Parts: sequence; structure tokens; C-alpha cells
Amino acid sequence: MKKKIVSLSVVIIILTISWFMGSKPAVPVDDKNTINNEKQVNKDDSDIDIEIVDNIDKNVEKQEQNKDLNNINDKDNNIENQQIAKSEESNIENQEDISELDNADDTNETDNENNEVSGSQIDETPKITDDDIKQESVQPEEKQHVPDIEQKDKPTNDTEPTDDVEKVSKESTINDDTDSVPTETKDNEQDEYLTDPVPEGKPQPLEPQEADVNESKSFELELAVRCDILLSNMNLLDKNKLELVPQDGMIFATKKVTAYEGESVFDVLLREMKNAKIHMEFVKTPMYNSAYIEGINNIYEFDAGDLSGWMYKVNDWFPNYGCSRYQVKENDKIEWIYTCDLGRDIGGDVSGGSFQ
Repeated sequence: MKKKIVSLSVVIIILTISWFMGSKPAVPVDDKNTINNEKQVNKDDSDIDIEIVDNIDKNVEKQEQNKDLNNINDKDNNIENQQIAKSEESNIENQEDISELDNADDTNETDNENNEVSGSQIDETPKITDDDIKQESVQPEEKQHVPDIEQKDKPTNDTEPTDDVEKVSKESTINDDTDSVPTETKDNEQDEYLTDPVPEGKPQPLEPQEADVNESKSFELELAVRCDILLSNMNLLDKNKLELVPQDGMIFATKKVTAYEGESVFDVLLREMKNAKIHMEFVKTPMYNSAYIEGINNIYEFDAGDLSGWMYKVNDWFPNYGCSRYQVKENDKIEWIYTCDLGRDIGGDVSGGSFQ
């Protein structure tokens, strides 16, 4: 009896274990087909549901894209409308500016008409002529025998003598296109170049354009350039020029030099300063038909006062005409002298001599 009970309990235990282990009773074949059909139906239904969901998502995306496009189109339309409004405003402003300009032109025309009326009234007033001024002007001062000294700009002191002499040599030739015909002067009358009558026994001036230089005929003469008068007037000289004055006052010591037939005092000075590499600067003065010596050795006119400058004399006579018009001769003694008092301090005759 106990054995049966034990075997039954074992059977129950085994069945229980098998049940928990998932063992199921066999299913008939028909039931299996039914189950498979149900699974297939469920699968088809799930696929349909997935497709419906996909279509819904696509429609939503298209709607959102359409909304975005509509928003972009709206923005573009707004921008175009703003641009159109701005262009209309600018057109209105241009029309207003044009109207203002038209009004300004009208006012200018009225002003011009008023000015013409006032101008016509002014023109009716009596005019003062040059003859009236001349009649009321004070009588001119007595003519000086010394030609006026032309004020000219002075170059800087940094110029080197050699360069200045080369510059002067390029300008040495003084030519005129038309031949000047010397005019006869009466006593106490000046010629066309404002030259006072030449004293008796002194050479008459020869115009540079009439000179015929013959280099085949040469001769000797003496030449000197000095500024010794400055040694006793150093207080008048510019401080920057003190070192330019030689200790003995001789810039070019008296020396015999070569000259050619037909040359002038200016021609001789120009050549010798170039050869000695001494600075020299001049300017042509058509009023006197001659060259005017502004500076030698970087010492210029007016460096020692308003009455200072360079003068020349030939054979102890200060000619009353320019150095380009004095034709040299053999054995002439030429001196270029700096003066601080219009020649009075160097023995010059102001009534006869002249600055050069």
C-alpha cells in the first residue's frame, strides 16, 4: 500500500514538474493551421497600421513644408512692399528738392535783376580816371644818377661755389632776337636803357647783341675782386656770412688774365670766377640791357645793409652803365668792389658810377 502511495506521489510530482517546465499536451494538426492563420491575419493588420501611420507622418511633413514656403513667400512680399514704399518716399523727396531748386533759381533771377538795376545806378556815378589821379599825384622825386637796385631773392648759403659757377656759365650768353639801334642822346638826357650821358673821354657803352667776339685775337688785362670794406663793417654783415670774408678782404687777388677782342667786363669776370671755382650769381636786367651781379663768394647785395652791393670800376672809373655793355681793351685794370654805402665808402662817384 505504501508503495502505491509513493508511486502516485512520484507521478504527481513528475507531472507537476513537467507542467512547470512548460510541457504542454500535443495540439492537433487542425488547431495548428488555425493558429497560423490567426498569426498571418494579425501580421497583415499590423502592416496596414504601419502604412497608415507612415502616410499620416508624410502628410504632416508636407503640411509643415507648405507652411514654411508660405512664410517665406510672405516675408519676400513684405520686403518687396517695403522697397516699393521706400522708392515712393525717395521719389517724393526728389520732387520736393526739385521744387526747392526751382524756387532758389527764381530767387536768384530776382536777385540778379536787382543787381543789374543797382549796377546801372552805380554806373551813372562819375568815374575817377587815371588822368585825374596823375594830376593830383605828388611830383616825382629828382632822378638819381644811380640806377635803382632791384630787390631779388637770395639763394641759400649752402650752395657750393663750383655748382654756382656752372649755373652761371649756362646763363652767360645774353642774346636778343632783335638788333637794337643805338639812339643819339642830347645833353642831360638818358638813352633807351636809362643811361646818363657818358663823361667825355670815357668809352661809350656797346650793347651785348652788337658785340662781335673774336677769340683769335687775345690780350691781357688785370682783374681783382675784393670786399675789404667789410673788415671795418663786420657789425653790419650777417653773422652767418662772417666766415666768408677773407682776412685781407681779397676774394680774387689782382692778377693778369686773358681776354678776347669784343668781350665785356662781365665776360671776363664770368670766365675767371669759373676757372677759380669761386661762387658767382647774376641776373639779366632787360631794363638796363645788362647782367646784374647779385653775389660773389656767397656775399650778396644787402648782406651789409640796404646800401650794400657789388660795383665795378675800370681804370679807376666807375662806369654809369652795366658791366655787359663795357667792352674791355688791352691793359685795362678791372676791379670788382663790395660797398656798404652806395660806393661813397670805396671812392665811387655816385653821380657817375652804378651798382651792377
